[in-house]
Amino acid sequence: MDVPLSAEQHARFYDALGFGPERPGSHVEPQTAAEAQAVREYLREQEIPHSSELSMSWTPSEETAAKKRELDDLLALARQRGIYDGELDEAVHDAVSRLASQINNEGTEAQIRYLLGETGVEDVRRTIEQADGCNV
Repeated sequence: MDVPLSAEQHARFYDALGFGPERPGSHVEPQTAAEAQAVREYLREQEIPHSSELSMSWTPSEETAAKKRELDDLLALARQRGIYDGELDEAVHDAVSRLASQINNEGTEAQIRYLLGETGVEDVRRTIEQADGCNV
């Protein structure tokens, strides 16, 4: 069972997800894995408990625990090889460039959804207003 949100929490939640005055009801169904992750991160940042995290005995899933072990192993490998801040910059840049290409190829809606997740409604609105459209 989800914890009910106050009206203010609902408003902040929908603003963060990029909904305007036409807001859905109390249930939002993410359409992509990225949207689902954005919802989870937002709820955690705002310290709003979600049904999957309400149990006092909640433990990470096997998948989450496995990912944590993988991360720990890779961090240990990096330290062992003397790799610290900055030495993976190019690999990160390449990965983010691929993501940007994918988002850009999906069109304007995907671009706006991504920007909303990264910067918020007002920054995206300002970006759109400053863009050089061909129908202005």
